[in-house]
Amino acid sequence: MEPKHRERRYDEVRRCLAEADAAFARAGAVTDERERGQMIEEAETWLVRAERRLNKLIDRPASAAHPQLLTGEDRSFGGGRSGHSSLVWRRTPKA
Repeated sequence: MEPKHRERRYDEVRRCLAEADAAFARAGAVTDERERGQMIEEAETWLVRAERRLNKLIDRPASAAHPQLLTGEDRSFGGGRSGHSSLVWRRTPKA
């Protein structure tokens, strides 16, 4: 059951995650290793797209998206492997 009020701005992220899920499911049903590897790469590509779209939404001005940021705390992504961003929040106080 879907909530009564769903934020439409996350629809593209949801679509990318659904595509990744479908690609992983297809990969699980394939016996050919080469084909399975290609499907897993496709799924990973969809996950990266979802993460990028989510990052864009999060990086928008705090006024509408994250009013709690106006209270003196800033959210930033922690450093990941080889400069790749992580979906783990790290809270740092504003200077």
